[in-house]
Amino acid sequence: MCAGSFSSEAVTGFGLFEDNEDLDRTLAHLVHLSEVCRDLGGKTLTLDSRWRAALPIKDAWLQCRDFLEILLPEIEDHGTTLCFAPMPENEGDFCLTARECHMLSLAIDHPSFGLSLDSAPLTMRGETGHAHFICARGRLK
Repeated sequence: MCAGSFSSEAVTGFGLFEDNEDLDRTLAHLVHLSEVCRDLGGKTLTLDSRWRAALPIKDAWLQCRDFLEILLPEIEDHGTTLCFAPMPENEGDFCLTARECHMLSLAIDHPSFGLSLDSAPLTMRGETGHAHFICARGRLK
């Protein structure tokens, strides 16, 4: 597994919800990380920091979709999969729950986009039990 993480608090100029120049930089960097992951024999990249800040939630969903529709065809030939994973609230403000991540994976429906479920954030959010894993079957990486 290879992992990439972007946090608007830690790194400026990267993110899913930035201006066009920063989005282009983020796209290029994720494509590069996918190439490195592939070259190292990896298959999965997990994007675990997502900050929409003041962007309205509906606009964030649409912008994320638009970004992924550009990115995923770029990494498809690498044989890698970009995953979103549920996170604690203090580590992001977009697509934090297993339900939201699963919903996004269904909406995107691309072989290079998947779902990663980690028991710690699920437990912190009270998302316990096997239902999330059953629902995500076929999309889990």
